[in-house]
Amino acid sequence: MKKLLHTENLSIGFDKKRRSEIILHERINLSLNKGEFICLIGPNGAGKSTLIKTFVGFASALSGKIFLNNREIKSYSETELAKQISVVLTEKTDTANITVKELVSMGRYPYTGFFGKLTSDDLLIVNESLEQVGIIKMQDKLCGELSDGEAQKAIIAKALAQKTPIIILDEPTAFLDLPSRIEIMQLLKNLAHKAGKTIFLSTHELDLALQYSDRLILLAQGKEIKCGTPEDLVLNRDFNDFFEKDGIEFDNDSGSFISCERNEKKINILGEGREFNWVSKALKRNGFINDKNAEICIKINNSDKNKYLIVSKNKNEIKVDSVEALLFELKKPHMQHPEILSGVKESLASQPE
Repeated sequence: MKKLLHTENLSIGFDKKRRSEIILHERINLSLNKGEFICLIGPNGAGKSTLIKTFVGFASALSGKIFLNNREIKSYSETELAKQISVVLTEKTDTANITVKELVSMGRYPYTGFFGKLTSDDLLIVNESLEQVGIIKMQDKLCGELSDGEAQKAIIAKALAQKTPIIILDEPTAFLDLPSRIEIMQLLKNLAHKAGKTIFLSTHELDLALQYSDRLILLAQGKEIKCGTPEDLVLNRDFNDFFEKDGIEFDNDSGSFISCERNEKKINILGEGREFNWVSKALKRNGFINDKNAEICIKINNSDKNKYLIVSKNKNEIKVDSVEALLFELKKPHMQHPEILSGVKESLASQPE
């Protein structure tokens, strides 16, 4: 892959010209490659925004170097840099009273000269950018009339109109609902893979980053930065090392964070497929862990109307047809004392398949 931007022993933080120098991270050696979709993940205060602003020249590096096309980035003029990197920050600007097309046209500023007059070529690029994000029919609407998801697409179209090989975004899915977050992530991945753009963004959307990114960069205070494919970082337990806290752990099987209850109750769950997965999630959320030696057993029957069979020693077998009903039964007082329950395997073995 062609390396477009890379760092050599970069240190980022707060410049001592403004305050006492605070180093957030040092010896950073990262690269952004052509056609890659890369997500930067870390807790609040980890330095994600500082890293992004240092990459694009909005903040000064404390030490080390940043190279763009193998040329040190600080040697670029403002206009030269604007033709190489477009930036979408979290801060909202007051664009409510201009049209979508006018907003996207602003992306042509590195090329239009002092008076900002658009040529026919500029207008063609603006229209192409609107088409790429799917809002060409909204070009005459005021930006203030757009939904949050539509507004974010318009801002991305403005970045596309800038015609840069690299687009860097700071939390582009913040404040969006789930369908819009998914849509934006899909859009950005397609721009990387189909349009050959290098897309680099920070996000708190761990599940979406795991699903869509080519590479992840993990950032946390006091830890060495980790970079790799989502799968490698999961298998190497890097998420566990970076983000786990008391009562919260990263589940390497499901790829999500889960709450850990200290007084977990043991239960034996027998089944397979989708029903088994979702019942297991519900039980885990309610403080149960799967243990084949547990004295309470649940048998999942995907083909039976009464899908779930609860087996224990001192209760008749209980059949229920929903997860809600299953949880209701398990929370009854006599189910909270497994020490009085036994003989699960024998009872279960007597059940017809």
